[in-house]
Amino acid sequence: MPLPFNLALLFYAWLVLFVLQLAVGPTISLWLPRLADRGWAFGRLVGWLIISLVIWNLSYFQVPANQQMGIWAVFLSLIIICGLYNLKHRGEFKQVFRRIWRVILLEEILFFAGFIFLGLVRSFNPDMLDLEKFMDGGIIASYLHSPLLPAQDMWLAGLNFNYYTFGHFMGAILTHIWAIDLAYSYNLLLAVLFAMTLAGGFSLVFNLVNLIAPKITAASIWGGLVAAILLVFGGNSHTLWYLLQNKSLTGYWYAEATRFIEFTIHEFPSYSFVVSDLHAHVWDLPIVLLFLVLSFVWFRSITEDQTSHRLTLVLGFLLGVMGMTNTWDSMVYGVYLGLVLLLLLVVKRVNLVRLIFSGIEIAVGAVVAIYWWWINFTSISDGVRAVAQQSPLWQLVALWGTHVFLGLVALTTSIKLTRAKKIEIKYPLILALVVTAFFFLALPEFVFFKDIYPSHPRANTMFKLTYQAFVLLMLIVGWLVGEGFNRLRRSNFLGLLRGFLALAGATVFLLFPAFAYKSYYGEFRQQKYLNGLNWMQQESEDDYQLVLWLKQQVAGRPVVLEAVGESYSRYARISANTGLPTVLGWRVHEWLWRNGFDIPAKRTEEVRSIYEHPLSAEAQTLISQYRVRFIVIGDTERTSYHLDEAGLSQLGPVVFQSGKSKIIEPN
Repeated sequence: MPLPFNLALLFYAWLVLFVLQLAVGPTISLWLPRLADRGWAFGRLVGWLIISLVIWNLSYFQVPANQQMGIWAVFLSLIIICGLYNLKHRGEFKQVFRRIWRVILLEEILFFAGFIFLGLVRSFNPDMLDLEKFMDGGIIASYLHSPLLPAQDMWLAGLNFNYYTFGHFMGAILTHIWAIDLAYSYNLLLAVLFAMTLAGGFSLVFNLVNLIAPKITAASIWGGLVAAILLVFGGNSHTLWYLLQNKSLTGYWYAEATRFIEFTIHEFPSYSFVVSDLHAHVWDLPIVLLFLVLSFVWFRSITEDQTSHRLTLVLGFLLGVMGMTNTWDSMVYGVYLGLVLLLLLVVKRVNLVRLIFSGIEIAVGAVVAIYWWWINFTSISDGVRAVAQQSPLWQLVALWGTHVFLGLVALTTSIKLTRAKKIEIKYPLILALVVTAFFFLALPEFVFFKDIYPSHPRANTMFKLTYQAFVLLMLIVGWLVGEGFNRLRRSNFLGLLRGFLALAGATVFLLFPAFAYKSYYGEFRQQKYLNGLNWMQQESEDDYQLVLWLKQQVAGRPVVLEAVGESYSRYARISANTGLPTVLGWRVHEWLWRNGFDIPAKRTEEVRSIYEHPLSAEAQTLISQYRVRFIVIGDTERTSYHLDEAGLSQLGPVVFQSGKSKIIEPN
């Protein structure tokens, strides 16, 4: 039965992470005394980041550390180092634990519940299939087999990745630590990110509500819970618009909430977790939350004239990590930090020279973190252009009306209390969060970053920028709820009203997941094993056997030739599911990553030449040029080309065959 197996797998994966949490969590709690929960919720993430960054940098220095033995060595070293530190300071931690054990327990429950929830949900559709899963799985698989970095692009043999893939690298690191196949870890990684976002969102708002006097209150707990739930489950206002328009939700299609404005994309985390692509914006969610929490601590310390240079450098370092995980986010939160620095100058009267030096430290941290990725990356954008056609106002209101209204409530509150020179430093921070969110909601209506999609010119810009605006506004809603509870205790009518409005907005946002999950997961009728290759075994047993043979019998990353195909299809199924490079995989993705069609166009015809004229001099030259070690012949190749199977058979022996599908190794 799938359920016992899935539960056992989930518990094993959770247990490994719990060991990491028990090692790193106490250490963090001693370093972040200004937070009400001492940063406990981010223990797993910080440990994961440290291991990943150590392996990342060693591998770029051409030390073959990115393999299981090296990763386990760093993993165990981190646990031992943190364990010794915790042992040395056990008295201090005991005092901390006595004060905050309830919130630690709550955050652990949130993580565990979120992890088990999405893990079991994925068992109703665990396939690494549709949308971007071939791409995301293929990148992780590539890193799994690349002891040295940079890693070779699995869809453009001979060239390295030209995309922001550090999150995928982190996925490969955790897969190595778990010591399980990617077909299973893909779904576990989704559950990890979901759980980290849930617990991290709670921690952020829990701390923000009581930033000036760190303590555990009902207001901070309820605010944190609302923010956490909205981050992972909340949708936009499209569902409410549909209900008002049609007087019913019958026939509502959840995906329309992300494509409502013509020729654009406006996704949000809940949709991402439903469709379960391990894409860059999903990888960065927990990192963004950690960055924001630390920015609160940094803001407080600098206003109290107790600037921590270590903390400033860490903020910059995280900004750099965001740059190589999801580059758009480094721009969003760079603007946010700029606003925070401005508020420190204008509102808190912090010395200008001191702020300049803080900005320099942040920049240094970012450069150090992003260096290896940046020198190996070529921009995939053709610059900034003015928008020719803006979104209809009514559609913007239908999508974002509730968010903007609640954001304005928070904005007016924060401006009023900031101008009144209230002692509490959280109000300038709320101001910075809301202004950043509004700025990036509005920006795609005026400019966009040009890419290869002429009919959807601002789709990617709107997608990546409004995604983070959504995150910030969900956090703001949680904060408003927490403030409402605070005002209830103080019998403050206006504060209570703000909290009530935020709760009403939360109800609107939670209409979305009720339809999305049921639709994508087939009404939860059939549970399967958490194996992402179930679909291939059922649809094409022969292809499945080819993939298994390559994964189990082939060392290194030799080039495997297979049919070229379009994005979001079943083409490139061998390279995507093994991480072994092919001459050309999904053509449009490579067109985007290389900012031009010249290379994909040329290689499309070269692959055709090998399959259709394998004995020609040109084919022989191409096989040598691309160092093709294996040639795949299956149904996909037979339907894509006029195969010369007799000629292909003369190239070398058949090293593996399943049914009519086979792998030839050219001499």
